Amino acid sequence: MTETSGNPILSAKDVCKEYKIGKTLLRVLNGINLDIHEGEVVIVLGASGAGKSTLLHTLGMLDTPTSGSVYLKGENLSIAKQSELAAKRNSVFGFVFQFYYLLPDFNALENVLMPCLIGNSVYKAKSKRENTEKAIELLQRVGLGNRIHHRPDELSGGEKQRVAIVRALINDPEILLCDEPTGNLDTHTGREIQELIWELNDRTKKTVVIVTHDERFAKSTECVVRIADGKIVNCARN
Repeated sequence: MTETSGNPILSAKDVCKEYKIGKTLLRVLNGINLDIHEGEVVIVLGASGAGKSTLLHTLGMLDTPTSGSVYLKGENLSIAKQSELAAKRNSVFGFVFQFYYLLPDFNALENVLMPCLIGNSVYKAKSKRENTEKAIELLQRVGLGNRIHHRPDELSGGEKQRVAIVRALINDPEILLCDEPTGNLDTHTGREIQELIWELNDRTKKTVVIVTHDERFAKSTECVVRIADGKIVNCARN
């Protein structure tokens, strides 16, 4: 793990998020303030409905705050143009979700390469050969060298999540955002995915934010944020 120093790479400042359901206004985030430093692994813990996923989506600008701001290296993303946000979502951020979201008609390699084909990708200019070689190397690193040409329905849950992690890494993001990455896995496989994320952080020094209800994550990181009812109730750094 990396010690925190200097200015944060990602910050939430007085972030609130509200949704209108019929005539009811539901406040999911209520004044979130959080600084995340480069190379840090931050675990956001909380019960279902606490606002964890909404916070992660807001930090990665998949959703915009109702009020308050999200800053990336001091830049206020909350007022950025949608085209600028789209570019950052495909280059600065990598996303890993609980349900993988792999395309069923494409094999592991093809799923990993999808972000390279998106218009805003900095890797679109690279040759297909370069991107393919990088994807194969990453798949081999996570133990899927012999599963490259298998479609999602031919993979186990743990293998699908490894493919999803590699897909998130293919454009070399600075920040990896993980939403319940082990929530759909059994205990043993979940532990393997957790160890893989830690290994990636140790090797690449990427910043990682994980939201989860799994207390096991809290035992092996230096920063644990606990959230309840849309508020941070505790933030502990060792």
